Amino acid sequence: MKTHARLLSGCAGAVLLVAVAALVGACGSSTDPGGGGGEVEITYSPTAPAFTMLVGGSRELRATVVGTDQAVVAWTVDGEAAGSGPVYVHVPAEVGTDTVAVAVTAAGSSSGRQWLVTVEPDLSRLPPVDARLLIAYFGGCLVVFALGRLLAFQLFRMDGAAQSVFAVGGIFANTLLLGIPVAKVTLGDAAIPVVSLVLVLNSLVLWMLVTVSVEWARTGRASFAGFADTAKNVVTNPVVASILAGTAWGWAGLPLPGVADRTLDLLGQAAVPLSLIALGMGLGEFSVRDAWRESAAICVLKLGAQPLAVFALARLLDLPPLETQAIVLLAAMPVGANVYLMAREFGALPGPVAASLVVSTALAAFTTPVVLMLIGGG
Repeated sequence: MKTHARLLSGCAGAVLLVAVAALVGACGSSTDPGGGGGEVEITYSPTAPAFTMLVGGSRELRATVVGTDQAVVAWTVDGEAAGSGPVYVHVPAEVGTDTVAVAVTAAGSSSGRQWLVTVEPDLSRLPPVDARLLIAYFGGCLVVFALGRLLAFQLFRMDGAAQSVFAVGGIFANTLLLGIPVAKVTLGDAAIPVVSLVLVLNSLVLWMLVTVSVEWARTGRASFAGFADTAKNVVTNPVVASILAGTAWGWAGLPLPGVADRTLDLLGQAAVPLSLIALGMGLGEFSVRDAWRESAAICVLKLGAQPLAVFALARLLDLPPLETQAIVLLAAMPVGANVYLMAREFGALPGPVAASLVVSTALAAFTTPVVLMLIGGG
């Protein structure tokens, strides 16, 4: 475990150093020899190699050439030509990531720069929240969570913390990395607002749910003091506290200082790779064949029970076809990497959770098309 921790710490440090080096390097300018003994200086703006935008927003990017008037500046977005000239205004049309690049040819030499743009939904432009949609999705999550805790106790005799992690493995889907692209391909752009509504609340609701469940299982007192201890432990949990703080800041509409925004962008870019590294190291420590029954049960809950529960509630609430298809598709996604972080956070079932994440992702390639066919999507 000490070696595991040292490796993870080393990986985190290396990624952070690379990110800082990239930021420092990006702050400079390119200088190329120009004709007639002069120099051509090229500066790029913004200096940060990555930034975040909202769908429908706009941001100006510049490639300023000093020392010649013969420069050729070409802009591309995801490899496709997007414009020419020293100024380009990027207006993202959909949630996801865009790679904006510029190539400059001046005085017989070439230079370039690229930016990774993370595009997030603009809550002010989304349609009004359909409470029935959220009730169907998160109501299905609660049903399956309760079923998961019951199965964990009856079949595997787990304690309260392990029951909670086991159960959340059956409801926390990979909605961001897989849910958005799959919904876009199968249901079209019209489904993205529905998916975005779920994504806005998904981490907050499910992290709160599992944290309350674990802390209540550990406190175990049906009294005011017991409730107070549970609430304190939930609010002071680093993950829950950061989600609450970020949500409050976002709803307040306050801008982040430039330095803080760039720093958080760099840390955010490192989060997913580091979580995957941690998952891989976990799989190296725990064989997929270890506790395979628990892993198989989590996969059945996630790929079978949750889509069924969400679909049943959607039909009961008479949701429109598109909303029904979108939330059932999200429910059919495999186990999300957040569940492994939960297992580590609460010290319960890291091996079975890591295995279920890999196995459910492989199985989802076959089960997701079946789910879509049964509900009439795709």
